[in-house]
Amino acid sequence: LSGACAVFRREVLLQVGKFTGRTVSEDTDITMAVHHLQKHQIGYLRDTHIHVAPTLSWADLYSQRLRWQRGALEVAAMHYHDRSDNARKRLFWNIALPLRLQVDHTLALPRMLWTFVIFALPMFGYSWMVIRDAFMLLFLFYLIVNVVRVLVAYVVSTPPEKVFVRRYLGYVLIIPLYNLFLFWTRMSGIIATLTQGASWQVDNKFLRRLENGQMYHSLVRSMTILINSVAGFWR
Repeated sequence: LSGACAVFRREVLLQVGKFTGRTVSEDTDITMAVHHLQKHQIGYLRDTHIHVAPTLSWADLYSQRLRWQRGALEVAAMHYHDRSDNARKRLFWNIALPLRLQVDHTLALPRMLWTFVIFALPMFGYSWMVIRDAFMLLFLFYLIVNVVRVLVAYVVSTPPEKVFVRRYLGYVLIIPLYNLFLFWTRMSGIIATLTQGASWQVDNKFLRRLENGQMYHSLVRSMTILINSVAGFWR
């Protein structure tokens, strides 16, 4: 359950031990704990619609998605050995949860490697035209998948939400590139989980400097110094 879209009964929170602070995804942690309770169940209200304000910068998006990735891994690892014998939940505990731990990085890593491998393909005899055509087909495939997802979202949305879908429909063209960014972020979350302590606030100095113009000005200064140095040498 997403923390921004969830409602918990007070007596349920008392039974699962309330807030523990052992993970950055406390909403997911509580949800897993509720799954172990015998007399309670988790459901959803299909007629309830909640609008959540999105993050508006790349640095904040990176921080958010890294936190989500880390929290998902932490919670999956903590609850993996507390699997339920309930037949109705066996599919979730015995298949879905282990796959969450095993498959995620397996899917993310190859997609990230293609960022660099593409430049090495000509060394193995592939022409740039073949590489271009292959990536155009891949982009087309991902575009079709995303168009279908947007159309499904449009069908199930309420009239006010349909306005937003139509307004930002053009962004579907860059979703494949956006997903590539998210795969890099997810891998960063895996590395952070293994090497760093848990923290709610995660800052990416590179993206922050890039957005506020510091990276651009630093690059201009460096290029100016380099040009002046070369000009002085030739004099």
